[in-house]
Amino acid sequence: MNRSIFKKAFVALLVAAPVVASTTVALSNSKHAALAYNDAKHTYGFARDQPSEADATAKALGFCGQGCTIRLHWDSGCGAYAQGAMNIHYGWALGSSKDDATTKAVAACTSGGGHNCTLREWACN
Repeated sequence: MNRSIFKKAFVALLVAAPVVASTTVALSNSKHAALAYNDAKHTYGFARDQPSEADATAKALGFCGQGCTIRLHWDSGCGAYAQGAMNIHYGWALGSSKDDATTKAVAACTSGGGHNCTLREWACN
């Protein structure tokens, strides 16, 4: 009788193993991105393709420097950062595609007083 229970448990494990393995792989492939910005210095930091939100945040803040704060974080869709001609006007946005995020970021920069706002960074996950 114990052998029968053991066999059933073993078969159940074999059947469930591929489902668990594929779920683990899917979760480990999630990528994160972040944008940090410093209003006083007009500097930014950007991180893409990071394994976690914490890694993306740390990398963006590291590139930006002291006094920066995270302005965007995403793990799906796209994010973009645009800057004006004198690097004192800026805009950032999330979107469903690179073009969508870029259009929104450039519009945000322009509406904030920027001239010749152009895309500086983008990432899609």
